[in-house]
Amino acid sequence: MNDSRIAALKARLRQLRELIQTLTDEHNQHAAGVIIKNIKYLLYHIRFRNLKGHLRYGSDDPAAVGTVFGFMSLLYPKIHKDVQMTPVFDQTVLDADLQFHGHIRLIHLLIILVRLLKDKDTRTLILKQIMEGRDGRKQ
Repeated sequence: MNDSRIAALKARLRQLRELIQTLTDEHNQHAAGVIIKNIKYLLYHIRFRNLKGHLRYGSDDPAAVGTVFGFMSLLYPKIHKDVQMTPVFDQTVLDADLQFHGHIRLIHLLIILVRLLKDKDTRTLILKQIMEGRDGRKQ
């Protein structure tokens, strides 16, 4: 192994260690709970009211198609009458014609913003992430 690979591996291990330390901190766990609660709130209020169409997905790898349609099966009880899903196992294809209606109201985004900034642990975590660069270095 050359030095650059060893340095890259050490950097990844350091990032993993910092991630584990961040996730085990009780303040961050509280902040994650608040964020998840607000994401659920937002998803409930921006959900599709009407969805119709068809979706055809395929890949040369049948396992990948099975994985994608395995995740899509979670949505199937809600959309089985309105959306036709077709798997293709022998060629790479993505063909979709979907129409949906819904709405996003600014008040729901403002409510979430206020809730996130009102909670001290969440505000600290968000500001800490904003202050760090994309690659994890402080600016």
